[in-house]
Amino acid sequence: MLKLISTEINQYCEENSQDDSKLLQELTAYTYETEDIPQMVSGVQVGNVLQGFITSIHGKKIIEVGMFTGYSALKMAEVLPEDGEVHTCELM
Repeated sequence: MLKLISTEINQYCEENSQDDSKLLQELTAYTYETEDIPQMVSGVQVGNVLQGFITSIHGKKIIEVGMFTGYSALKMAEVLPEDGEVHTCELM
């Protein structure tokens, strides 16, 4: 596996990132139990960055091209206002 950052930096980021909701934790566990390559899940750090982008621009509509098990779509949906929308598709 390609290693882009040191173990120490990754550990620091993990320890200082906001935890996933219970639903996202369950989805991650399900993905690791049922998928051949569960590492494709974007994960908490990437998800938190996406949430930060959406929150900072007051995003209301999201289009996600390419979906694995729905982790990032759900993560982004969590910070949308009540009238927000997420549209996503699976690439084959």
